[in-house]
Amino acid sequence: MRSLRALLMAMFCTLPVTEALPALCQVPQAVSAGAYGDTLYPYVHEYDQMLVYKLSVDYCPTSKMLPLHAGQALDVIRRVDQMTRGIPKIVYLVGWQYRGLDTGYPSFAKVNDHLKRPQDASALDSLRWLMREGPKYHTLVSLHVNFSDCYLDDNPLGPYYKERDIIVRNTDGTYHQGYNWCDHMAYRASNFRNWYQDTFKDKQIDPLFKMIPELAMSGSLHADAWYNTDDPYYRITDAQDCEAMREMTVYVRRTYHVDLTTEFDRRRPPGIDFVLFHPMIWQFGWNERTPPDPMKIPSYFSTGGRAVTWSNENETVQSKFFGDSCHLEGEIATDPTTLPGALKAFATHTLPWYFLNGKLRMSFDGNTATFTGGVTTSYPGKHVMKLGDDFLQDGSDVFIPALWRPNKELIAYSADGYSDRAWRLPQDWAGIRKVDVYRITLQGLYSGPRILDQAIS
Repeated sequence: MRSLRALLMAMFCTLPVTEALPALCQVPQAVSAGAYGDTLYPYVHEYDQMLVYKLSVDYCPTSKMLPLHAGQALDVIRRVDQMTRGIPKIVYLVGWQYRGLDTGYPSFAKVNDHLKRPQDASALDSLRWLMREGPKYHTLVSLHVNFSDCYLDDNPLGPYYKERDIIVRNTDGTYHQGYNWCDHMAYRASNFRNWYQDTFKDKQIDPLFKMIPELAMSGSLHADAWYNTDDPYYRITDAQDCEAMREMTVYVRRTYHVDLTTEFDRRRPPGIDFVLFHPMIWQFGWNERTPPDPMKIPSYFSTGGRAVTWSNENETVQSKFFGDSCHLEGEIATDPTTLPGALKAFATHTLPWYFLNGKLRMSFDGNTATFTGGVTTSYPGKHVMKLGDDFLQDGSDVFIPALWRPNKELIAYSADGYSDRAWRLPQDWAGIRKVDVYRITLQGLYSGPRILDQAIS
């Protein structure tokens, strides 16, 4: 599969990605590493073959959610790993810095004190410990950061951004306000001025990786709410701001061998996107103006989490026919111990999405998508996936191979439960006369009453 993908990639790269940007007097004349036309594929990770989720360790002081220390966060990571049968995972920690979610930006210099375990000397020690422990549970631990928000009153870097004029200005010279969060106003930072004044490298990224060497182990870093923003005061266009975003992305990848993933790829200027730069988009369906064409952009170029629309959460072509992955952020925030709804989200979204991503997309007529291996998907008011005439998914009923497992394994799930439904085993299970049947739980596989060895007839 990967050799065929490499061949397709070689063919794809003969085409231009975007039009070149007009010159701007403030841009260095030398062609830089992130110039338009460069790509970052293949990525560090195959995101279409991984579950990427978020774990909120601290929302903010005004939230009712209790913060988690690093030991408690690892317990969640362990439970998720048990529930997902060891599928390869990346988890982004939300609220790991300053006072919690979306606080302290643009600085990344302080680890949230709530992360500290009782036995550790500091919160930083606990965070680094957590990053080292995660791989024991098939999970790479990374961070949720933000390059767009700039607070002036809760971190030392905000006033420096103001002094260097990195905050976006309106035509009349006033600062571009973002939103008020946790009783603090977030202003919008200029990617263009952040990049070309070297503050992104010298004040944000380099100090972050120096403070947390384990971050490079993850190979991934998530830039939340990464907007491109024009700056009328300095006549910086959205397109030029996007150019700087590409430069920033390339710098992180080439310096630290770390992918940058993002929350969305929406409201970009016409003809500009981040395909082949940002491998995973958390909200894959938010770009309602120019949604990605799944027949032109395969999952190994760009993939994501939930693919429903931004404005009304309606299903999209992507979510109906080509799949999307669960987020788990809400399920964990609701109850980090019992994870209500998490197994359903994994079984009915990530499991079929993972399976489809292992196939090549052959055709799509608006009603049915066909894939290699005789797999088809349709959406008659519910998600349906078939292998030939046999169902693999029928709404919230699934019966799908767990292809990441070292041995043959199938996962069956039903949201409503069923006592009389026949599933046909895959052809490569021919000759197998007996299987072990278990219930999946947050503590591991359960083989107690009602779960028996069953003969295959």
